[in-house]
Amino acid sequence: MDLVLTTSLRQLKPQGGRVAVVRHLAPEGDILAIAAAAAAISKNYRSKKIVTHVSERVRGPLDDDLIIFGSSASNRYCTDFFERFTLVQSLDLKFDIPNGSISIDQPAGGPRFEVDAFDIRKERDGLPRRDLLFIATAANPYNADRRAVVCAGFTTYGTGAAGEILFTHILGEADSRCRDLRRVIECDSSFLIIECGLEFGKLVHWEVLYLVDSS
Repeated sequence: MDLVLTTSLRQLKPQGGRVAVVRHLAPEGDILAIAAAAAAISKNYRSKKIVTHVSERVRGPLDDDLIIFGSSASNRYCTDFFERFTLVQSLDLKFDIPNGSISIDQPAGGPRFEVDAFDIRKERDGLPRRDLLFIATAANPYNADRRAVVCAGFTTYGTGAAGEILFTHILGEADSRCRDLRRVIECDSSFLIIECGLEFGKLVHWEVLYLVDSS
C-alpha cells in the first residue's frame, strides 16, 4: 500500500555541516492523518507492506492500493486522481482550495452544492477552529485493479481530520452513522464532503454535508 503525503517544504537543513541534505517535509495535518491510517491498516491488514512517499519525491510506481493525503492545491497526485475520477467528472465538481470554495452541479436535476469563501475561523494562534474536508474513493488511477482513497481539507488540519474520520470512525466504529458511511465508501467510487470542528488542530466533531456514490 502506497501513502502519498503533501510536500509542504523542500529545505536544506540549516547548520548541518558536511552532512546537510535536502529534506522534503510534510505538514502536521498529513502526519496526523497518516497515523490514523497506519493504525487501521496494521490492525486489519497485518500482512500489508506500507510505503510512504512525499508528493515531490515518489519512489517507484503507485500501482498498489493507494492513499493520497492533501488537496490538489499542494499535492499533484490529488490533482491527477480527480482528473481521472469519473464520478467527480459527472458531478461537475470545481475546487478553489486557496479561497475556500467548492461547488457541485449534479446533472439530471440533482441537488447543487456550493460553499464560497469558507471561514476556517482562524484564531490568534494561527490554527483553524473548523474546516471543510473531503474523502473520495475510486479505482487507483495507475492500476484499475487496485483501490485509491483521497483524504484532504482546505487546511492541513482538515486533512488530518479527514484521515481520522475515515480510518478511526467510519472504518472503526459500529454506530449507525459509521455503518451507513462504510456502505457508501465500499461502492466502486464515492465522494463525501464533511464539515468539522477543531481544537488546537485536532478533530472535536464532524458532520457530513454531501455524499454520493457510484450506485
